[in-house]
Amino acid sequence: MYFLIRDKDEMTISELDNVPMNEEEYIQMYGYPVEPYIIHPGNPNVASDGYVISHPHKIGWFDEGEDSDELYTITVNEINNIIDFYDSWVDVEVEEELDSAGRPIPVTAQGYHILSYSNLDDEDDDDNEYFFEDDEEYTPPSSNDEWENNNFTNPSNRRHDQD
Repeated sequence: MYFLIRDKDEMTISELDNVPMNEEEYIQMYGYPVEPYIIHPGNPNVASDGYVISHPHKIGWFDEGEDSDELYTITVNEINNIIDFYDSWVDVEVEEELDSAGRPIPVTAQGYHILSYSNLDDEDDDDNEYFFEDDEEYTPPSSNDEWENNNFTNPSNRRHDQD
């Protein structure tokens, strides 16, 4: 059984193996048990576009990634890492084909879906390189002040002197 413990801005999942002596007191202290669902958010412009990819009874395997060829039972540690370090984003291994509704089909191994840490890159805009047709590098402004005051140059928008 999983419990979601909130402490100010922090969220942690804890696992309870034994039923506590005083269930009511435990529930008042830590709340009711929670179950993890993997939900595809869908199109943010369409409220009803999201859908459940993996239900709690199907979440079971964890894959460390390309460095390991082994799957193991997902633990509360991986769930907390997903929440803390990956902002609750997780990858689910899916088949190449889609279902009849056009949604991905999770890969099932021994009846359970395979999860892994999200590979979303935390890209920082200042680290990106931008190139124009003439291969001249352009770095975007680093602050809103530069945009507002037009203190930047764009090589492809150079103005030519008009005589």
